[in-house]
Amino acid sequence: MTIVNGLSQTFQWGAAWRDMVINAQRLESELDRIRVTPADSRQPAAELKSLNDLVGGERREFFQRVVGGGAPSQNRVLPN
Repeated sequence: MTIVNGLSQTFQWGAAWRDMVINAQRLESELDRIRVTPADSRQPAAELKSLNDLVGGERREFFQRVVGGGAPSQNRVLPN
């Protein structure tokens, strides 16, 4: 039983790791978008909200995966 429980935890953490890597790539692409946007075209408040939403969404989904309480959303998209 201990071995089966250990394997179960391994797969759960593997999925969490995969999702965190995907989220990190989304954050990098958002940072790249901000870097190439001319300074006079930037909207700092909207960009910060977008980044905060990405980070907050990942945090909520991480705890849902690890602790339980619902399936993570499947269709997360990077906000514009």
